[in-house]
Amino acid sequence: MARLVVIDDEIDLCELIRRMFLDQGHDVVYFTDEDEALAWLRQENADLLIVDIQLKRKTGIDILRHVHDLDFRPKVIIITAYPSIRTAKEAVSLGASDYLIKPVDIDELERKVNRILDETRVN
Repeated sequence: MARLVVIDDEIDLCELIRRMFLDQGHDVVYFTDEDEALAWLRQENADLLIVDIQLKRKTGIDILRHVHDLDFRPKVIIITAYPSIRTAKEAVSLGASDYLIKPVDIDELERKVNRILDETRVN
């Protein structure tokens, strides 16, 4: 059982991801506002964040930078509709565990989340 946090301004995608991982027994919280998400993360722990690169006022890269300041550092998957080598490299250099391109293939997301959670349990 893991706690996942989804940060994306597309509420339909947030709901889809939440339902999928709730059905697998995970605790899933989502935010469409990045400032609310960051405030929540300063108070609560999460095992994995699924973060869109393009948010309302910040970027997924900004979220990655904030994660470094947390006491408990969750793993992060970045998702984007605007892929570029530059942002992929920057995301990985800041500690992102993976990078997915929208539209998100739900099966691929599930595989990646499970792989990251399995690796976390082993370590």
